[in-house]
Amino acid sequence: MAAGAVIFVCGNAATMAPAVRRAFMDVFRKQTGTPAAEAEAWLAGLRVKQRYLEDIWGGPAVPAGPVPRQAAAAEAPSGAKAAGQP
Repeated sequence: MAAGAVIFVCGNAATMAPAVRRAFMDVFRKQTGTPAAEAEAWLAGLRVKQRYLEDIWGGPAVPAGPVPRQAAAAEAPSGAKAAGQP
């Protein structure tokens, strides 16, 4: 960080981004022995200087799952059979 590093965080705005912010502020506090308010000001300063950048989005994560048989059959090309169909 002292050499001018830029931090780029990508991920979920509701869960990951706040956890990463807290982690950076915790490390700063441990390294400098400063209170939380000073760590928040430090991170805000990095943002102003565009050295802490975030590409974050909201919404719940939806786990990928198998395609239901009816949908797989409907999407199959004419004459082709969906996986697992005789």
